[in-house]
Amino acid sequence: MIKKILALILAGTIAVLACACSGSGDDNTSSGGETSETTGETSAPEETEPEEQEPVVGAMQEEFIGDTEQGPEWYYIYDNGNGWQELILAGTMVDDNPEAGYEEYGDNWRLPYAEGDEQGNYSSLMFWDSVMIDIAEECGTVLGVAWQAPSDGTAVIPSWAHAMKKNSNDTLYDLVNDPDVTVRILHNDEELYSYVGKDSSAASEELTVEVKAGDRIYFVGEAGANTTETLIDFGTVSVDFTAA
Repeated sequence: MIKKILALILAGTIAVLACACSGSGDDNTSSGGETSETTGETSAPEETEPEEQEPVVGAMQEEFIGDTEQGPEWYYIYDNGNGWQELILAGTMVDDNPEAGYEEYGDNWRLPYAEGDEQGNYSSLMFWDSVMIDIAEECGTVLGVAWQAPSDGTAVIPSWAHAMKKNSNDTLYDLVNDPDVTVRILHNDEELYSYVGKDSSAASEELTVEVKAGDRIYFVGEAGANTTETLIDFGTVSVDFTAA
């Protein structure tokens, strides 16, 4: 009898220990009491769409006002028959002619003194209500601006309203009997747009061109005969660039 009692006590003890073990914490047991299984599989990373490049809007006039250096985006240039050269600020020519008052000229880019003022060629690129080239010489000089591509990409050239005016005693009036002027947009040496005439409402259409790093877009104008202070408006010159 005693043996049976001891056997029952031993069996009860084993049952209690078994219940205690099954109730202990388990790394694979969720808070809801269900056991989660680890399969060893990993999910693939989500594919992301490449970000679209936003165009960099390059309005020339915004950089021109108060600018005292050439580049790195916009360059103020001329061609006097020897290829493209850089204009210089009027204020840097004080030593060439101290009496001329160049230090008061403000935003005025001119031909170097020996090629320009000394020869009676007073053509310049200036700010006067808008950025304008002032063609004031017999003929032959081409003035304008050049935008330089920072990298490969796409350049969109918005419409350029190159209104032409005449200056007389600080008064602007439309051209009437003055000689025609030529206005051009170039991609390096390739002509993208050309206009010959004196229509004060003339404007180019929007243009799109693929460019390589270092390529230049030129906006230039010239007069074909003797002229005195013929102005071409560059205030709407702009290039919107998107990198490749």
